[in-house]
Amino acid sequence: MSEPGTSTTQRGVDEQLASFFNYLLTDPCNNSVDMDCCDCCEHTSMIAEQVANGRPLRELMPELAKHMHCYTCVQEEFQALTAILAAEQSGLIESVDGTLGTG
Repeated sequence: MSEPGTSTTQRGVDEQLASFFNYLLTDPCNNSVDMDCCDCCEHTSMIAEQVANGRPLRELMPELAKHMHCYTCVQEEFQALTAILAAEQSGLIESVDGTLGTG
């Protein structure tokens, strides 16, 4: 249930994240679940930004950390994404729009 004053967009994101977490909690190591990485790409990038900002994944989303333990290819791609985001934020590399990060 959304809190009073929560925007429609935020409620939509909350519902999508709830669906994503339900998948992770239901059966993270079973290939028979009808969901793939593309289904979760947008959510994964939002989480990766938080991890790149220093929030530990195991504290932020323990369910996702468990999922990545089952699928090392997902873990490797997530680590690569967070490394790129952290490098952009620190100014080590240019972002897609050609600007340097704020770090």
